[in-house]
Amino acid sequence: MGTQLAAGVVEGLVDRAACGLETVGEDVDWHVVQGDRDQDLALVRAEGLTDRGGARAGNAAWYANANRISALLHGANPHHWPLAGLRAMMHRHLKLTTNEAVAELTGKFRASVQAYDQVEHEILGMADMLSTGIIAQFPGRFR
Repeated sequence: MGTQLAAGVVEGLVDRAACGLETVGEDVDWHVVQGDRDQDLALVRAEGLTDRGGARAGNAAWYANANRISALLHGANPHHWPLAGLRAMMHRHLKLTTNEAVAELTGKFRASVQAYDQVEHEILGMADMLSTGIIAQFPGRFR
């Protein structure tokens, strides 16, 4: 997805939000999302069940995807979403999510709950970073 298209997607979301429309997700290709989810589950299972070779390959693909998402977001809002910050945020999210899933799959439920709390805190920080960047990019559209 090119920079212009990514910026257009962000602007479209802002326009819809300004009109009170809740259409986020309508343009998402859910087959791709489901495929990514299945790949992520396979990675987490490999990570937690000691398939180290599969986990390494899956982990590399997962982080490469995070880097692509970071580049896409940076291209949509380069002045307010620095690439290094986006990558660090995405990588932190993957690490915390992996910790949670591994704890759950290995029966360490107390650690799983603690890890979930960390993921929730971190994802709210991601939402703050992204929404702050959108507001800064389109200041005239927000009160």
